[in-house]
Amino acid sequence: MSLSPASWLRKLWQGALHVQRTLLVLGAVLLTLLIFAQVVARYLFQTAIFGIEETAVYIAIWFYFLGGAVGAEQREHISASLADVLVKSPTAQQAIKLLACLISVVVCAWMAVWSWGLAQWSLSLGMM
Repeated sequence: MSLSPASWLRKLWQGALHVQRTLLVLGAVLLTLLIFAQVVARYLFQTAIFGIEETAVYIAIWFYFLGGAVGAEQREHISASLADVLVKSPTAQQAIKLLACLISVVVCAWMAVWSWGLAQWSLSLGMM
């Protein structure tokens, strides 16, 4: 029994998606463990583990690209919100989303004011 080309390609596509999702889970776990190890090393042992930040950056980049690929395949955006999982009430979910949006607006306004001050200070010193 041979597979048709369409069936073969569909199985290949599903296999690639499975690999991507598996790598995403592994990347999330590894990234979390690396950051946790660095925090423990810094604050409990007052030392840093050489190379953790660089390794975490590489993993994060691949993590974001794979997340984008999976999100594009599912026609959704990347979200790290636990509110949808933990809170079941639609009203509470909307309230949490509203709060997140308000926090985002406040942080963006604060950063815009800060950036404007930084730009003015740079110009006053003659920086280009």
